[in-house]
Amino acid sequence: MYDSSFGEFNYGDNHPMRPLRIRMAHELIVETQIFRWLRSFKPWLATCDDMKKFHSNEYIDFMMNSAPGSKNEGFNIGDI
Repeated sequence: MYDSSFGEFNYGDNHPMRPLRIRMAHELIVETQIFRWLRSFKPWLATCDDMKKFHSNEYIDFMMNSAPGSKNEGFNIGDI
């Protein structure tokens, strides 16, 4: 599963996710034509209903109404 927009999000300096690694892996898969043996899926933007299948209403409300730098309301969000 890959979308070029994955590399546009900054997860923060201390987060283990490195979008550059995903982009480099994708480029290697395309360059070596490994993709010919793979099924690929383009992700879609999740709706609130999709998110509520995995997260509480309180968490969704917090994420929808917060801004970068907002005070953490108990969801363990912020710098490590």
